[in-house]
Amino acid sequence: MATDKELEQAAAELKANMNNAKIAMEIFQNRARFATVSGVLKPIFQVAGFILKLVLGKRESEELTYMKEQFQTVRNQLDVISEQIKQVLWEIEKSTINNQYFPIEENLKNQFRKYMDILNAAPEFRENEKREFLTHFDVTKGDQNLHTLYDAV
Repeated sequence: MATDKELEQAAAELKANMNNAKIAMEIFQNRARFATVSGVLKPIFQVAGFILKLVLGKRESEELTYMKEQFQTVRNQLDVISEQIKQVLWEIEKSTINNQYFPIEENLKNQFRKYMDILNAAPEFRENEKREFLTHFDVTKGDQNLHTLYDAV
């Protein structure tokens, strides 16, 4: 009579064999789908086989030369596209920085313009121009504009 251990082992083997049988049945049931996929993949494998044959043959044929030329053309075009992408990214970065610092630049220009108004004003109007400059200087964040630009550099 079989022991419990032998019965468990036999049951495990039976279960494994049943799983294998199920897998085999699924493969047979899906043979139509497999045939369709094979039909689709066949041209791809033919091209890959052709390329491998050329590469492993270590001979310079017209086809291999043509393939090399085509791959080089693609590589050159990809290099051009890569450079264009780098240029676009640089322009985006430049534009972002310009937009970020444009108000600061305008504040500094206006502060300088107001300062020049003081220097160019007639002596009797200089005090009024100084007050306008100081008011404008406070409104436009004073020397914070210079500190911001200095920190950015």
